[in-house]
Amino acid sequence: MRPMRPTGLFSPPALWRKLSTRLKYFISLVIFVILLAVVFSEGLMAAASSSGDAWVTNLIDGMVQNQTGIALLGYVYNINIPTRQLQIEWLIIGCGDYRSANTVLYSHGRCGRLSREIDFYVDGTIDPTYAYNPRSNPHPPNSDIPTFVQAMQGFTTTHLLVLYAWKGLDQQYGYPFDGYQLDTTFTAIDHETNQSLPILVLRAIDATDNFFPTLRYDIATEAEDENGATILTRTMEFALARTGFAKTYVLTLFIVNWALTAVVAFITVSAGVGRPMVIVSLCSVFLIVRVGLGSSKRPAEYSKVDVGEDNNYEHSMSEAMKKARLAPDIA
Repeated sequence: MRPMRPTGLFSPPALWRKLSTRLKYFISLVIFVILLAVVFSEGLMAAASSSGDAWVTNLIDGMVQNQTGIALLGYVYNINIPTRQLQIEWLIIGCGDYRSANTVLYSHGRCGRLSREIDFYVDGTIDPTYAYNPRSNPHPPNSDIPTFVQAMQGFTTTHLLVLYAWKGLDQQYGYPFDGYQLDTTFTAIDHETNQSLPILVLRAIDATDNFFPTLRYDIATEAEDENGATILTRTMEFALARTGFAKTYVLTLFIVNWALTAVVAFITVSAGVGRPMVIVSLCSVFLIVRVGLGSSKRPAEYSKVDVGEDNNYEHSMSEAMKKARLAPDIA
């Protein structure tokens, strides 16, 4: 025996058939927009939460290998597009002989906390931008392993984004597909020997404010100090573009707004059948107003009629009626 299908007023097919075509289109559009927002938001959040720091570890180990030097990892934040400035928090890491014992940071044993006093110079400054002193790191009384304090393991720098224009427009007019770039150079000087030390890694690995950094180059370079001596430097350039989540969010709002605009336009066009009734209603309102204004003027007009004129009018009417009664007799 086959199961009976629901029939009557409360069956879904019957309810759907009773709806107008315009309402069906509207409901379908609303369901599509909701599903689109849920799928993209949940998918992007799941992808973001599943990403880890393993790629940073592989990056450092792949570039450092068995070398001795310094690694600087940057976290981009406080991106101010109108002023074309951003700030970067740099994490200081020592690798090889410059690593403090029993410390590991983003590595499989090759890199850890820096063990030397280093003066960092950024973009050719005369005075050091930051002076790192490992002896100032706190540690428990019965242990030589320092306690990690983030503010003491890094420093913050402010940079100006590269400015360029095209026919009077800058990058911001390409929102949300606008892109920006930054180039910078670092120098590390040993505080005791006044010798430049090699910087093995100079990377921006993360960003906030819905931007994501993409490295263009990170190379070892050289420069000259005030005395004309050659010093080791590190220069890099990276680009900033909006994340996929930010682009999807903006495009979703764009699609939803234009979809709602299309719905309103569709309702307006489809309501053209009732246009004659609207015209009739407007004409009726106009006639009512005209009649009301006309009736308000009649008493004033009648008040201007003279009583003598009324008597003459009645006399002429009586004479005409008498002539009408005598007309058959004359004939």
